[in-house]
Amino acid sequence: MHGGKNSATMPGYYRLMGICICGISALEFYRAYGHRACDLLAHARTSKLDRISIAGMNRGEERLSEMGVLKRPIHVLVDRDARRKPNERFTCKTHSNLPPRSVIKVSEEVSVVCPELLFLELASSIEKTPRENLLKGEVALALVGFELCGTYLLSNEGQCGSVREKMRKGFANTHQSLTNKEKIEKYIANCGRLDGVASARRALEIIQEGSHSPMESSLFMLLCGPRSHGGMGFPRGLLNYRVKTSRGQRLIDLAWPRFGVGIEYLGRNYHGISEVERDDRRRNEIGGEGVTIFNVRYEDLAQPYRLKQLVEVLSKSTGVRVRVRSSAFWRRHALMKSVVLSNGI
Repeated sequence: MHGGKNSATMPGYYRLMGICICGISALEFYRAYGHRACDLLAHARTSKLDRISIAGMNRGEERLSEMGVLKRPIHVLVDRDARRKPNERFTCKTHSNLPPRSVIKVSEEVSVVCPELLFLELASSIEKTPRENLLKGEVALALVGFELCGTYLLSNEGQCGSVREKMRKGFANTHQSLTNKEKIEKYIANCGRLDGVASARRALEIIQEGSHSPMESSLFMLLCGPRSHGGMGFPRGLLNYRVKTSRGQRLIDLAWPRFGVGIEYLGRNYHGISEVERDDRRRNEIGGEGVTIFNVRYEDLAQPYRLKQLVEVLSKSTGVRVRVRSSAFWRRHALMKSVVLSNGI
């Protein structure tokens, strides 16, 4: 990345294209856009970074606050040759030789890294943590990957706390995903030796596209995630699998079509008689097409004995034997559960 010198530039100026936000601040930015986040993908892109003054940084901070980026310090991407001063309001990061179209220009004042670079930057931050925290970080990164490759974005006020709190505080569904696994893989392949590549590739092995909600992601990770990361290791199912019935198409939250088995997650608002009756009709319609549906609640994932019962039922229905005696696995499983049912990145 290059930026020509300008005689009008004063010491302390940052070379940026407006303010280019990255890392965890970029994730907050996308989440703040909610269901409109995919519209950002249509904006102009570049890999070059221009100049901005410290005064411009301050104006940019105000603008970002208006756009929903509230956490401090703000993570910004700067040119390698830029002068950087310690600042409690900004954390400056650099990259060299970014692939084309890595930066999305949202306005004249604000730019944001593309979703693929965002994923790589989050992976890079994981690799800087102590080795004993690497597994936990990769599981948390995979959760963000489900979000970026799915059709939902958490609300910013729901970034911390339990999954139930996230569900209560809300998430926005989008009309398309911000990216997908193939795009991330291709981007990483063009990144040379940028930090985070190894962790990003390991997290990608866990991710499945097509999730519509945080709990669908958690459900998939706990049941179909690799045992190396604490998942039960069931064959990779399909999220939001479409089934044609006599009354039209129906979606199954998590399905194994070749086994004729599917799972429906019943959310915390699933209480009324009308919802039960509607679900019974829907399950009968799907069952008429040869698919057996099992209903799952939060407690079936959170409570060990209920999860064990669920695993036994799925094993019998799919013919896939899941029996793990390794204490090391159960430690990994407990770690995964603590992440997917509590805190993400």
